[in-house]
Amino acid sequence: MSLYKRVTCPKGGTCNAKGNDRTCSKCGKRADGGAWWYRFRFAGRIIHESARTQSKTAAREAEKQRRRPLEESWNRITRRTRSHPRSRKALEIG
Repeated sequence: MSLYKRVTCPKGGTCNAKGNDRTCSKCGKRADGGAWWYRFRFAGRIIHESARTQSKTAAREAEKQRRRPLEESWNRITRRTRSHPRSRKALEIG
């Protein structure tokens, strides 16, 4: 599980943080802006998608929400629906 930003460099390709003060070694600018991306491996496949947000916290949540249904389907987990005891009793009487 990893989060990162992918920013287009004016010199071509994507900006990197290899220069001084985490600036791009190609164009000299700081790689700010852009959406957060996440990448993780699940069942031998690499899931690599944009979180479509500039908030790192929201990107973490988006990654969790993407991973959860994959894990549920892989492990055959079904959510139980519970009916309220009072509503069941009301249906029997009524």
